[in-house]
Amino acid sequence: MYRSFGSTDIQISRIAFGCGPLAEMMTETKRSQQREIVAAAIDAGINWFDTARTYGNGASEENLGGTLRDLKALDRVHLASKVRLMPNESEDIAFYTRKSVETSLKVLGVDSLTLLQIHNAITQRRGDVATSLTVEDVLGPEGMLETLRELQQEGKVHHLGLTGTGNPKSLKAVIDSGAFESIQVPYSLANPSAAFYVSDDFVEFDHGQILNYAKKKKLFTFAIRVFAGGALLNRAPSTYTYKTQFFPLELYKRDVQRAARVTEIVAESDHALEMPQTAIRAVLSTPALDSAIIGFGDPSHIENAVHACNAEPLDTHFLERLMSV
Repeated sequence: MYRSFGSTDIQISRIAFGCGPLAEMMTETKRSQQREIVAAAIDAGINWFDTARTYGNGASEENLGGTLRDLKALDRVHLASKVRLMPNESEDIAFYTRKSVETSLKVLGVDSLTLLQIHNAITQRRGDVATSLTVEDVLGPEGMLETLRELQQEGKVHHLGLTGTGNPKSLKAVIDSGAFESIQVPYSLANPSAAFYVSDDFVEFDHGQILNYAKKKKLFTFAIRVFAGGALLNRAPSTYTYKTQFFPLELYKRDVQRAARVTEIVAESDHALEMPQTAIRAVLSTPALDSAIIGFGDPSHIENAVHACNAEPLDTHFLERLMSV
């Protein structure tokens, strides 16, 4: 159930707890429920909690930190957070990067993060997609990396990672710098392009098999959006889906259609799987994938995810068939 983080002795659970706004659990005021679900996750062996400064406008970090302190569990888990620079902050990258990270530490109530990730997409030009930065913004003089390394030297951040969205060529250039140790990428039955070739008529964003590239470069790899924002589970879209500029409602609707095709493939096969199990096992059966970040809304969801994690990998041919929709 665990994978080593690079050459370190850190063991990361293959199911990670996502504290983003889609599940809504950690971004709203639900302290008793949050204690229950976080405790259940830790008891199940989940030791990696992924949040971000912008999740719930800071509510996710505040709720996560408070819950872990209430449970006296801060020393039992690893915390990963993210820094996203807004367009009006890109003219003083160092200042706003440091401000974001130090705010995260204060709100979480910790002295350091196991992992800090760049949350911005990386593209050829600033703003090619929402809030995206360039390779130069990350690696160049006075870029984000300079400040991130300073924070590492100060002991506030132990490891650096990327959110693998944006232009695959630009992402590869940042990966090739050797400065980053992990990447998290949207990867699911609805969009398998981070690890599988997709056809020329694939209408969604093509992530260019960036997970495979990152794994060859020895980065630790996380999958995000494993359930495609709930579309793969035939759930109603979350409140966040109606207002986000990153994974909007129209994408959700198309993912629902792809989910129906996946369900047909499973029904025609010898695999008696329900969709949550199928979605999780598919990503975890992918050789290039180390851990799946999943948002939980109920303790039963944790039990289901851990069960999928402990199951045998899906047959290669069946996996390829599922990922071909």
